[in-house]
Amino acid sequence: MYNNKNQQHLKPYKIAILFLLGLSSCSQAPTVEMQVSQCASAPYPLAAAAAASLGEYAYIFAGRSTDGKATANLLRYDASTDLWKDMGATPLHPRVNAAICSDNENLYLGLGFDGYIYTDTAYLRDFWRYSPDKNTFERLADFPTDVSDKPVLLYHENRIYAFFGFSWGRGFNTDIYVYDTEADSWQQVSPKGELPPRAAAATGAVADGRLFLGTGYRKGSKNFWYEYLPQEQQWEKRASIPGKGRHNAASAACNGNIYMFGGWHYGDTLTTGFYFDDMIRYSAKDNRWQACGTMPQGKAENMVAFSIDGRIYFGLGENPQGIPQNLLYCIED
Repeated sequence: MYNNKNQQHLKPYKIAILFLLGLSSCSQAPTVEMQVSQCASAPYPLAAAAAASLGEYAYIFAGRSTDGKATANLLRYDASTDLWKDMGATPLHPRVNAAICSDNENLYLGLGFDGYIYTDTAYLRDFWRYSPDKNTFERLADFPTDVSDKPVLLYHENRIYAFFGFSWGRGFNTDIYVYDTEADSWQQVSPKGELPPRAAAATGAVADGRLFLGTGYRKGSKNFWYEYLPQEQQWEKRASIPGKGRHNAASAACNGNIYMFGGWHYGDTLTTGFYFDDMIRYSAKDNRWQACGTMPQGKAENMVAFSIDGRIYFGLGENPQGIPQNLLYCIED
């Protein structure tokens, strides 16, 4: 939690509860009032970066800067002081749409995209472990396939699950790849049950030890939401996200809730797209979505989100004009 000293860094915004763009009815997404505070801005704008928290820190890796180029830098945000540190370049190749997660001791990061959609080598397969205590990077076993563009990585009991990656050659898929953190090896899993739709640019989070994920696009944006049961290797369909589908949204979990921010809707024609400026919340216990208001920075996609000490943080990303941002906000669950 922030102490009194840290509170001076925050600028509170009282968010009016609105009928949100893209939600089809109030009965689908009852509203709950949230308090939003502005945090210190990142050292520079980034879009399509990857973020994960570890202790009091959040780490933001790679992404696209305002000059349109991909980076390989690592930023660190200290939630206890509301201060950022630019940790500089990593040993990894520059990229966007990378993936990252933590096991409460280390960060696992890599994958992503850098290049042109028709170039197979643009889909990066390298996978690394970063030890914050030692400030060291260790290259691990490569991801076994090229569906490495913006996969969702979720950690569960010494294993990392990779969902909904994309590549031009393999296209959209529902393949699941599992990394064993002790054996340093990947294997593909053939899940049981009803499969979710094939999609890319999905999002997900772990709430109370349970793995949830969904959204994405294929032809048009999707609003599906599923839970994956690792022990049973099975998908279970959960309450769909209210309203029209979205992709490139950001999400993070705290106290059994998953918060989702922004994104973009594409309706399979160039004239049916729009951006989201909403905040919505999913209760893992109740299998229910609620609307939480609108984001202070307005409409955005390709943001980051993470949780630290009962707070959900969201920001960076890009506005509808494609301009990367460096703003960061938080809400208390």
